[in-house]
Amino acid sequence: MPSQADHLDENSQSSNQEIAELAALIDSEIADEQLEAIEEVSQLIAREPIPDISLLSSICKQEKTLRGINRLILSDDDDGRQAACNLLFMLSMSQPERPFDNPCAAHVQNRAMIGNFPGLFQAFVVALDKGSIHTKNAALNALMSISFDNAENCLRIAETPGMIQTLLEGLNIGSDESRDGASGVLCNIVYYNKEAAQLVLGLDNVLAILKGLCISKDNWSNYLGVSVIEAFCHQEHVVPMLRQARAVDALKEAMTAQDSSVLYSQTTRLAAMMALARLVDHRELPSMHMGKDVLVDATDALRHSLNGEAWGTPSIVFLPIDCLKALANISVCRDNRRCLIDAQVIQLYARIFSKWISQAERKYEVNHLERAALKSHENCSKDTENHTSASENTIGFDTESLNGTVKHEEVELALAGLSNLSHDFQSRTVVA
Repeated sequence: MPSQADHLDENSQSSNQEIAELAALIDSEIADEQLEAIEEVSQLIAREPIPDISLLSSICKQEKTLRGINRLILSDDDDGRQAACNLLFMLSMSQPERPFDNPCAAHVQNRAMIGNFPGLFQAFVVALDKGSIHTKNAALNALMSISFDNAENCLRIAETPGMIQTLLEGLNIGSDESRDGASGVLCNIVYYNKEAAQLVLGLDNVLAILKGLCISKDNWSNYLGVSVIEAFCHQEHVVPMLRQARAVDALKEAMTAQDSSVLYSQTTRLAAMMALARLVDHRELPSMHMGKDVLVDATDALRHSLNGEAWGTPSIVFLPIDCLKALANISVCRDNRRCLIDAQVIQLYARIFSKWISQAERKYEVNHLERAALKSHENCSKDTENHTSASENTIGFDTESLNGTVKHEEVELALAGLSNLSHDFQSRTVVA
């Protein structure tokens, strides 16, 4: 098969005819032609320094592409299955360190088209059941990308016969990489889709499996179990079920069991704290001291999320709104407030207020929330000077360093967090 690389230089973009030809070869009945075409597409869309964006944006629009990939995943050719799953990952993936950046637009579009193809998720079940460990890892990576920030795909995956059972089994069986992949897919499913979360919880022994991982003597198992429970906690309708199943006790045990010498224990501890902040009954929050180290990590996670970056090892994506809600809840506890102030969370609140104000000014609109943000921004500056050791001037920072725009609910949560912090300083004025 003639290679497109033979007639495309490093800056060229594929034409519509060339894309159609590649799609036809991916759908070929000849296995070698399929694999060569898949390899060609993979190379072109990953080309450095300039990828073939035309191909990335259009190849999934060709019905033959997904039909050929689906057939290859269902085949007995393990190399073909792996190559097909790898290509789906590349077509749908987000940038791991900056997953919500605008350059991911083509991948977002591809996720929708991939998820719409009939029978594809059932083919993934076959790959996970019959494939080699390398194929299983490739399939899990693809499922994580396809389900990322796509609620419809999450529900489709949850509704696929045998899929959730296979993923739950994968939490306990296989390599660390494959277990992490199973956890990642489950996290996306329950985080992004309310109905999917309900379907998963409706299966037998789900919470028993997750709690068992949390209280295991194996730190990696702790990380996997805590991650999935933390994702569940974002669906408020399942919180009572988690409380009834004593998930709080399992999360507390996982937090205290972490070995600081283990690389990923820091991420486990923070994920457990984020889950507890949503899960613990509000009457218990005033006495829920989380510990200095994890509160420093929580503040740092908010800083990363405001910059649109993943945090920790393994890297985990926290949205600003998720960090802000957790921080507002845990700052009800006096001991937590002291640690958060020392960790300079007030400066981060100031960034949010300042960005919100600048957005309002550009729109020529100032309402009660802008006025509250402005007053709180001034108070943040005073508190930074009087009650923290910070050297930066919170009035003069670069608000453009924040990723995207600040949302209304984020400002309200930042105001709530600051209001809780203000309880320790009688001289402070906080506008609710």
